[in-house]
Amino acid sequence: MTRIIPALAIVLALVLVTPALAQEQPDLLSGEGLGLPELQINVTDDGWDAPAEIAAGRYLITASYEGERDFGTVAFLSLPSDWTIDGLNERLAEGDDSASPVASDGTGVSSTVDSFGWLYEVTLAGGVSPVDGGTAQGIVDLFPGSWAIWADAFTPAAIELTVTGEMPADLPEPASTVTVTGTSDGESFGFEIDGDIEPGTQVIKVVNASDQPHFLEVVQLSSLVTEEQLADYLLAKPGGTPVADSDVPADLEVFLTPLYAATQSPGTTQWMVATVSPGAYAMVCWLPDPEHNGESHAQRGMITIFEVFA
Repeated sequence: MTRIIPALAIVLALVLVTPALAQEQPDLLSGEGLGLPELQINVTDDGWDAPAEIAAGRYLITASYEGERDFGTVAFLSLPSDWTIDGLNERLAEGDDSASPVASDGTGVSSTVDSFGWLYEVTLAGGVSPVDGGTAQGIVDLFPGSWAIWADAFTPAAIELTVTGEMPADLPEPASTVTVTGTSDGESFGFEIDGDIEPGTQVIKVVNASDQPHFLEVVQLSSLVTEEQLADYLLAKPGGTPVADSDVPADLEVFLTPLYAATQSPGTTQWMVATVSPGAYAMVCWLPDPEHNGESHAQRGMITIFEVFA
């Protein structure tokens, strides 16, 4: 199961069915220690325990989840001036009723891109996604206006968050050891990693310098493979097309982790608090590319393998 909107999930919605989840939990940071206000949100299967109104600013988001799913997401979407929260939920419901996200030929081409054209026009600030029984942290900018707390998914229904006042002139820059930048050249996408991801807890800056929205999901791999092998593995799972003559290791497994930076718009920055152990990992984005018949960003290069060394 993945965290992005089901009708937009190209292949990954069915592939992360694993015997266990990698649940390395973070050593929690404090808003006081970062010089930031902290917004604590509890996620349930029915929604979010969150305030209805906050002041504008850069926030440390601390989200916990316990429920029947593998994870619960807290993401932030700025509502256009002529939108209401009911209108957003109607749009999400329309997408939920649309055709299957995987084309009949199994190529992973989305048949629902037209239903979600608005996703590429609104402002998405990112967010976090704790696994069941866990807590996740991230840092996002919330400017004045009407926002929706949503799940990068259809259920539960989004709720409204009013952000008041003015954005502070001097926003503290969280100290980060690694910057991950989403890039695009008009034909392909990628993640550029500046710095070394180390064992333990660190703050990772996530910048969207491309021309489309992206999320950043980090999955743990049972063994080190290439980007091509991982793509072949994912396409060979239920809902995808097996890749002939693939050299994917027969025992490869992919594990869900709490490391997720929710969908963010071009030109935005968020920060992910990441606690990792040594091993092999991949960062992926599976949003569809409306400029190339709905092929996923991962299919167009947005799979990056990396190792964390002891």
